[in-house]
Amino acid sequence: MATMNVVVRYNTDVALVHARQLNENEKSHYSEEYKDHVLVAIDQIKLPFINVWDLPKHEGESWYSLPGGSNTAYEVSDEEWTSLLQLNEARASEKEEEERRERVAYYEAVIRQAEAQKDIPSALEAAKRRKEWNNIYNEGGEGYALTWITAEQYKNAKEQLTRLTGRESRI
Repeated sequence: MATMNVVVRYNTDVALVHARQLNENEKSHYSEEYKDHVLVAIDQIKLPFINVWDLPKHEGESWYSLPGGSNTAYEVSDEEWTSLLQLNEARASEKEEEERRERVAYYEAVIRQAEAQKDIPSALEAAKRRKEWNNIYNEGGEGYALTWITAEQYKNAKEQLTRLTGRESRI
């Protein structure tokens, strides 16, 4: 049985699906109205970075559905299939780059904060200072307590920044 390329909308999710139409035995389980519109998925590729507004317009063409849920499917050309895959990959790369830039900014801020401190204490020394601060200014109770960037956090931030940027910290 021949397969077709279809794009499927599951509410707000989108997937590309290789599918086939029902065989005669399978059609016997569906009403006349739907038996020619139901497809069986062979495999699918989810497109998490594509939304319904990105889909090519196929007004008035045959619609299909896959069993088991609220979805709409229609056939797409090989070019549309490839275009949707490329758009999804491009958006995934953009999101990955954006997340990398955010992590770089975070680690740069940690390094700046550490270097602005009088010194960079070990984790043990920072815990001791935090306890002393709390005992003096909060009388041992709850309340605001200073935090220090520790030597371990500072070292980790420098290592992560080097890993993310491919160069030593410029801060």
